[in-house]
Amino acid sequence: LLNYLNALTMLGRINELESLVNDKDVLLPKSTRDFYQAHLAMIKGADRDTLKRRLSAARVSALSDGQAEMLLNLGVYCTDKLNDFYDIALDCFRDVATTISSVRLERRAFEGWIRCARMAGDTESLGKASREANRRWPDDKTFIETRLYVDLLEGNGVEMALAQSERLLESSPTDSMRKLVNAFAYYRMGNLDSAVSALQNIDMRADGMGPGEAVIFAAIFNAAGMQRVAGGDAGLFQKNLNVILKPVPERARLLPEEGRLLRRVRHSMDMAAR
Repeated sequence: LLNYLNALTMLGRINELESLVNDKDVLLPKSTRDFYQAHLAMIKGADRDTLKRRLSAARVSALSDGQAEMLLNLGVYCTDKLNDFYDIALDCFRDVATTISSVRLERRAFEGWIRCARMAGDTESLGKASREANRRWPDDKTFIETRLYVDLLEGNGVEMALAQSERLLESSPTDSMRKLVNAFAYYRMGNLDSAVSALQNIDMRADGMGPGEAVIFAAIFNAAGMQRVAGGDAGLFQKNLNVILKPVPERARLLPEEGRLLRRVRHSMDMAAR
């Protein structure tokens, strides 16, 4: 039946889907019925408050039914299909990561939690997710780097983060994300010469690199100053900053700390252009 509901959705046969979902004689788990009712509300153009109530009801029933897979699907539905309701999505991913015992799905839950927290601009939630994920999977590259990145954004344990970033870079000296984290740690320590040195040969198209990471690169470059990174050439300095910030769209989803650094860099660039 679930496959049939999915097929009706894919084929756009909405009237048949609605008839099945709303038919109380059709045996469906409450969480499944609630999810499809939320989906139907979206299709019919329900207002945001109504849709949020439907999504919240689907999340509560999925949690009550112990339906971890449904919770993950609902979280992804919010982030990828609706590009909205990140608070509900975060709850869904957290439910699976911390409340429902599912060894098979817990890693997906943490990955979803981390991704959603970034999309939501929620540094605190991102920190909790990355630290707990790093504790559970201490050798996972992405979880380690995300935890260090958040620590540095928040200014927590900077000396420890620097030491760990050095060890990580020693084990993988060409890894661009590790170079950036290492440069960020030196920047937080006020050692701009070492920060600039760590930025050498970074590929901003590498895995894990996004608008937020480009902002960190730009903040370090800007703080290092025109003399240090452009030989005193103001035009070259501004040109390079523009190149570094090219991957950052006007309405990029940034964490608050990244947003503040971006505004500082933009202000500096505006002042230099006058």
